[in-house]
Amino acid sequence: MKETVDRKKSVRTILGYSSGDILGGGAFTLITVLFFTYLTTNVGLSAGLAGVVVLVGKIWDAISDPIMGIISDHTHTKHGRRRIYFLIGIVPVLVTFTLLWYNFGITSQGGLAAYYILAYVLFSTAFTIVMVPYNSLLPEMVHNYKLRGKYSTFRMLFSNIAALVSATVPQLLVTALSSSVDTSTAYLVMGGIFGALYALPLLITFFWTFEEPIPEVPDSERVTLREMIKEFGQAFKNKTYRQYLSIFVFGQMATDVCSTVTLTWALYMLGIGEGNIGKSIIPGLVLIMAIFALPINSWISNKWGKQASSYILLPVRIISLVGALFLSASSPLWFIYVVCAFNGIGASAGSYVPWVLLPDIPDSGFMITGKSNAGIYSSGATFTRKFTSGFAIALTGIFLECFGYVSSDTGEAVYQTTTALFGIKFMFAIVPIVLSAITIYFALRYRLTPTRYKDMKNAIDYRINNGKPIEDKKIRKSCSMITGVEFDKMWVGSIENGIKETVA
Repeated sequence: MKETVDRKKSVRTILGYSSGDILGGGAFTLITVLFFTYLTTNVGLSAGLAGVVVLVGKIWDAISDPIMGIISDHTHTKHGRRRIYFLIGIVPVLVTFTLLWYNFGITSQGGLAAYYILAYVLFSTAFTIVMVPYNSLLPEMVHNYKLRGKYSTFRMLFSNIAALVSATVPQLLVTALSSSVDTSTAYLVMGGIFGALYALPLLITFFWTFEEPIPEVPDSERVTLREMIKEFGQAFKNKTYRQYLSIFVFGQMATDVCSTVTLTWALYMLGIGEGNIGKSIIPGLVLIMAIFALPINSWISNKWGKQASSYILLPVRIISLVGALFLSASSPLWFIYVVCAFNGIGASAGSYVPWVLLPDIPDSGFMITGKSNAGIYSSGATFTRKFTSGFAIALTGIFLECFGYVSSDTGEAVYQTTTALFGIKFMFAIVPIVLSAITIYFALRYRLTPTRYKDMKNAIDYRINNGKPIEDKKIRKSCSMITGVEFDKMWVGSIENGIKETVA
């Protein structure tokens, strides 16, 4: 027992776990920040079709998540049910990410759209194979509320550093390579380098993490596909889970929409030309400030609860985006950087809060069903997030085209009408302001506070150790508040597993 506890607290294990999100934070950021701009300013794909490419890829990504969650929950190997997929996914991640940045000379709009949809679907599949098991690992590896927060903070540090590098270095690398090779080859080389950067750390995560032993399930007791789907549906009956999804989805959608048009906004609204160092600094500055804000998020989390950063720091983002509405090419550079810096501080909450909350959510599900389904909850979260993110980014492209935005295949700025420029400003600032405000609303209503978490764990432990429900009325009420389910209709409150929602 002591060896397991020491291993959970070891620096090696924390670093090993955190290394896994180099893929999650890095690849996701690079694609969000650069891919749309790459398709519309280098490949020549229309903004509407570029949005459709992302939408179809995200829809498949979302659909594949719960499938992978179910597969992961019911995998049994000598390496555990999560970590084995870190090995399986290394080569697919490397190859498919590279294919995103080369089109084999295709020139027609339809052909380009079809190719990039296929490339996006292939990468999304590889990404899902790794990240769904990864997101399910921590709830089973660490059970302490505060220690999970420590793991999640280090994870976000690695993720944000990877995101910073991914938002700034690729464009600089492409620009440098373009002096000796054609632009399409430069993007291909960039894709291969960053594909390796995302894939290889998975080896560290595999070897430096561990899983608690899971008893082998006899064939006669293995669940059917129908029962697996039922488990997925049951997760959405959990009130706290639905609130969590709202915080996750709206907060990340605000970041997705803003990030998708950041380079376009910098190019046209601030007059920063292609290859100018200022163009790379802007998204990088946002991410640098997000890294510096991690200790602030951690302090807020420990003092007021893991959801508190949403309603404390997101208002900072809203104020900064209001300031961004008044920025132009003639604005002082220091003022541009101040606005972007505060945007980064506020945006950090949108990324930090969902991942620090997620490891605790399966415990509330366990209280309802008596089953450990971290994969279901993890994949359900990423399913909902990716599905809505795909629509958000697709609508960004469609709206820009409706506003009259003109694409390019040269990598240079072209003439845009006043209406198109307003469309860029609208998608960069106004839409994220609205989405951030909605996130704050749900964060203020979030039910799984530190005090209620303690009550929940007490109720679960009592049920396991005594074989009967706890009698403490305060704890019983707290547990019902968390899930929106009557206490005696949950596993923790009854021998039977019936589920009936209360009117809350």
